[in-house]
Parts: sequence; C-alpha cells; structure tokens
Amino acid sequence: MKLFACDIDGTYLPFSYDQDANFVPAGDNEAALRHRLEMGDAVVFASGRPFRGIEPLLKRLGNYKHLYAITSYGASLYRADGTRIRGVTVPSDMIHQLKNVFQDEKNTYLCYILTNELGYIGKLNFAEEEAKFTRMRLRNLEENPLQEGEEVEKALLTSHKHEAETMEIPDHLLTHTKAMATNDFFLEFVSKDASKADMIRDLAAELGVKNDEIYAFGDSYNDLSMVKAFYGIVPSDGKDIVKEAAKMISIDSHDGAVAYALKQLGLY
Repeated sequence: MKLFACDIDGTYLPFSYDQDANFVPAGDNEAALRHRLEMGDAVVFASGRPFRGIEPLLKRLGNYKHLYAITSYGASLYRADGTRIRGVTVPSDMIHQLKNVFQDEKNTYLCYILTNELGYIGKLNFAEEEAKFTRMRLRNLEENPLQEGEEVEKALLTSHKHEAETMEIPDHLLTHTKAMATNDFFLEFVSKDASKADMIRDLAAELGVKNDEIYAFGDSYNDLSMVKAFYGIVPSDGKDIVKEAAKMISIDSHDGAVAYALKQLGLY
C-alpha cells in the first residue's frame, strides 16, 4: 500500500470554489487520486480547512475504506465519514485573547469549533464568506458564547489592513499555539502539536505504509514539513522554499499538477 497526502488550495484546487461554492479540482487530479484508491492505496487530504470544508471533495472521490482528511494544518485526523480519529486543540478562549491583544475593532476574529461551527466576534466582515467557504454554521460568540466542553481547533483573525504577515505576536499567545500568516489577510493559530507531517506519519504507521511509499503534494509554507518528510511534489507555481525541498516539481496547479506528477511516476 502507498499513501498519497494532498494539500487542497493551490495544489489540488487552483481556486477555492466557483461562483456557486462548488469545489472544482484541476485537470485530472480527481481521477488520478480515485485511481490510486481503486488500486487499494490510501489518500488523505491535508489542509488548513475544517472537515466540513474538505467533505465535498471526499464525497466526490467516492466511498473508499482508506480515504481520510487532516484538518487545520495537522490539528485533526478524520475518516471520510466524519469520524474524528484524533486531534489537538487551542485554548477555548483563544479568540478572545486575539481580540484583547490586537484591539482593532475593524478586524474579524474567528474560530473553528468542533461542532462544525464558525465562531466569530467583532465585525462580521469576512465571517460570512469564510462560513460559505468552510460550509460551517456561523455563530456569533458574543451572543452565543462557547460552553464548557466545546473545543476549538483553530483561531484566526482577518486583518482589514492586510498586514497579517508583519503583525507582532506577543510571546504569551504562543505558549500553547503556533501562528502562521497564510497571506497578508489571515493570521492563524493552531496547537503547537499540530503538524501535517506528524499526522501523516501516524496514519502511515497504522496502515503499515513505509516512509518511502508516502507521497506528499503541497505548494505553500504550511506544507513544508510533509514535503520535506516524504516524497514531496510541488506545483511549478508553488512557493520557492517549498520547491527547494521537493523531490519533484510538477506543472502549474491550474493544469492538474497532481495527476501530471502521478503520470510521470507511472502511478496513473
């Protein structure tokens, strides 16, 4: 058995969704991964999205035993049916910590709640778009606060000034979390223990897949750990630092980089 770990946005999908909020894989990417599943291999989508944001892609592939999702940059591992196998969380008050620290009333503060809800405080701004993108229920946490026992997988803020990549983060926010600016608009916080590579490694061990039979497709900084750890494949339009760590550079993500690479490797 082989294991194919695939990032979604910028790798499997050139764009997030079409005008009707339907996800559209590039080129033959979907057919290529379905072929590997039909051959008895395992496929896991490894993304910054929550499970609900990955679920439509899993359903499009079909009903296969070894189909999985890694969410929020390695925070959780799910089976395709939505069963959460394991995972880590951030402090439940993280969204309030962000608001207290950055204190900009024009920012939006968001969190992924494990009840398939997108919590927010502050301005609505981008929250509705993010809820549509992630297919989660929108929840105003100032009107409907988190209850005891409700867990948060990821917290983030949207910077109306588009300065997420240069914002200074105080040390106390990083006691239990790590931060990443995924663009100039989003600053995201997940558990220090969240790791795409580690979650893939754990899944491979359970499936009995050797390290040299793991293929990892990714394009951006949050994919670097898995691209380095396994047979890393990066679209030609991926970040330079990720391409430098790759074993193989594929074609542009818009043209079906996953399928092209598998064809070149004799796997599709």
